[in-house]
Amino acid sequence: MRLARVLLFLALIAAPARANDIPLGDADFTAYIQAKVQLYAPAPVRSIAPFTIAIGKPGEANLVFEFAPLHAQCAAAPESCADKTHDYIQSIVARFPAAGSDAVTAERVPEARPVFLEWLAGELRQRLPTARVEADGMALVVTRPGGKPIRFDQRAYYQLCQGLQFECASALRLSLDRTASWLAPADPAGLRVSLHACASDCGTGADPMAPVVRPAFAGLEEACFKESATAIGPLTNADRIDLNLDAGAAVALCEKNTHALLHPLPPSTAGQVTAVDAPYAAAHALFAEDFPPGPLLIALPSRDMLLMIHADDTVARAALAAKARAAYGAAGSLAISDTLYRRTAAGWEAVTP
Repeated sequence: MRLARVLLFLALIAAPARANDIPLGDADFTAYIQAKVQLYAPAPVRSIAPFTIAIGKPGEANLVFEFAPLHAQCAAAPESCADKTHDYIQSIVARFPAAGSDAVTAERVPEARPVFLEWLAGELRQRLPTARVEADGMALVVTRPGGKPIRFDQRAYYQLCQGLQFECASALRLSLDRTASWLAPADPAGLRVSLHACASDCGTGADPMAPVVRPAFAGLEEACFKESATAIGPLTNADRIDLNLDAGAAVALCEKNTHALLHPLPPSTAGQVTAVDAPYAAAHALFAEDFPPGPLLIALPSRDMLLMIHADDTVARAALAAKARAAYGAAGSLAISDTLYRRTAAGWEAVTP
């Protein structure tokens, strides 16, 4: 029976959809991703906005995923949508304990619920040595130094292990590794900001694990990240509260740190597209003072690329649009948009080629 369950989970995870199986309407595409992730998510998957899902129950710590860039890529190139969607779903599924991940070493975990929770708490304490981790019923409560408690419901993981006759230790350890990376304390000096497409209602949600974001311009939003020497992850509400920052102050600090990392924009020739390929290069668009005066069009195909041309006419827009589409198509998980933006007195506005 256990082998059959393992094979079922592996089949669900491995099989990509055909392109014509994937609906591209906003609500249908969101529901499609939600349903696919729910097949093997260890907690409820909820749609909380167009192109946004939360994994977890309302009022508890959730993982939040926003996939407007994926939808934009599918709309632009439906023939590659199946592969891109499959890869995206697998990037989410990799955060969960996989049903077959302990096939080589079938180490058991305790079956009694209180002992199961204490086992989880002990494993997480090893990964978060400076945090307080407590078992409370069927939940783990994590309190980082100087921070507020964050509650994680573990009932779905327990049910998953039940289906595997509790031979799930290595799978749970992988999941706890990823949980620890999300809960790693945020160093104020390591905060960064990146732009990405906003589906609707740009802004930070109320969930403790919701990422800190705010509207930027023309359908884009700023998202804060915490970066260290070994990992990068979203700055969450729990992080900013522990840093004693409101959402606006957190984004301002992310902007300040990122701007300090950016090199001055290179000189460009009028009428020619200039590519700036460097970490967080697209963030230049948040700082008007980085650009020289005069007519200007830009594109932000990925987090690490800015395209610009010091002109604003049909020829310039066509040249920039061609390069933006190519760079956007190759950007993968760092993709932002292939839209063109014109500088105005009020800020950036989207323009058509």
